[in-house]
Amino acid sequence: MSNHTLARRLPAALLLGACVAVAGVGFAVADRTSAKADTFQPTQAMTYVLGSKRAVGYFERANGTCRVTLMIAEEVNTDVAEPTSAARLRVSLTPGQGATLGSAEGESIAVTCGAGAETVDVVRGSPARS
Repeated sequence: MSNHTLARRLPAALLLGACVAVAGVGFAVADRTSAKADTFQPTQAMTYVLGSKRAVGYFERANGTCRVTLMIAEEVNTDVAEPTSAARLRVSLTPGQGATLGSAEGESIAVTCGAGAETVDVVRGSPARS
């Protein structure tokens, strides 16, 4: 791999590494086939592929809320294409409150703050099939 190619891939690798390093506690990959909730503890890393996008993030407890941070970028095979820049989404949810993130392809995740802001539940949604 040339130095030029490595230099272009390094920012995306650092971004993903930073998300995992900040999360530090654990790493969970979504179950792609069921509608059950994935439950996350504070600072446990989460990653979801939503159509052509990837969301990587974690949540923290802050003043009785779940502060969810997600980095959202194109899903890219770095052996074939150059990574694109990511956008950061931050949202604070009170216990019982939820938010949904969806893709143009119809895939989504619904994030809900658990009791006492101790956990976050994420339920994956898929496009309706006819």
